[in-house]
Amino acid sequence: MSNFESQTGFGAFDDDPLAGDPDLRKELAEMFLTDGPGQLAQVREALTRQDGPALQAAAHTLKGSVGIFQDQAAYEAALRLEHIGRDADWPPAEDAWQVLDREVARLLRDVEAMAATDGSIRRRDGDDVRRQK
Repeated sequence: MSNFESQTGFGAFDDDPLAGDPDLRKELAEMFLTDGPGQLAQVREALTRQDGPALQAAAHTLKGSVGIFQDQAAYEAALRLEHIGRDADWPPAEDAWQVLDREVARLLRDVEAMAATDGSIRRRDGDDVRRQK
């Protein structure tokens, strides 16, 4: 079981819990598109200051936001930085940031594409975001 599955209760192949409510899905997508970049910036700022409690809190908030979309890679990247902040374990922080930045940027693109279409959350490569390894 991955960290994502144990923390959220969602498995990689679970049904989309938002499938029955496209209006809610679209509203959450719009909120993430509005708030996600700022949440990511708060993670970076806390990391730059090496402020463990602020990093833990900012990464935790972002983890919740990406978890809504069942994006395992972004979720686990945020979780890793949350733990780095909690433990003040700075050596792996920059590499963890690079992963988080890349995964959240991808998720933002995917959510933007989803919001502009029929509401299904698909990666640009066509895979369902819940089926990432």
